[in-house]
Amino acid sequence: MGADVNASSSKLKQTPLHLASAKGLVLVLVALLDAGADYNAVDNAGLHAIHLAAKHDALSVCHFLIESVKVPVDVRDAEGHTPLMWAAYAGHARILRHLISFSCLSLFFVSLLNVSEPLFAARLFEALSYRPSHCLLSPLFS
Repeated sequence: MGADVNASSSKLKQTPLHLASAKGLVLVLVALLDAGADYNAVDNAGLHAIHLAAKHDALSVCHFLIESVKVPVDVRDAEGHTPLMWAAYAGHARILRHLISFSCLSLFFVSLLNVSEPLFAARLFEALSYRPSHCLLSPLFS
């Protein structure tokens, strides 16, 4: 009998998938998912693995979760924050650009909801200097 891949820590309630995501360990993530880890698991703050990847600048994990696992890029934590918002709060421009390339509508609505937070707005609009050509909303940010 093997270890429980969905076991969580006693304090933060983070699973091995959360920890691997925060550390950017894609191969560990793959092994955990192959062993049955739940990519929808949340910690005590309602954070999914993709939130932690965005918060900790783990670009390869964000890409893998979105592209291969099909984790929704707009998933919200217990406070209503998306991975894009976590990346903005942490100042991770490359994660912001990557998430923007996957979800233009999410970006538009999230930016409208959070312009009252100066730090978030500044980082978001800085990242908007990169606009993927497939984004139909790009003209709205010009």
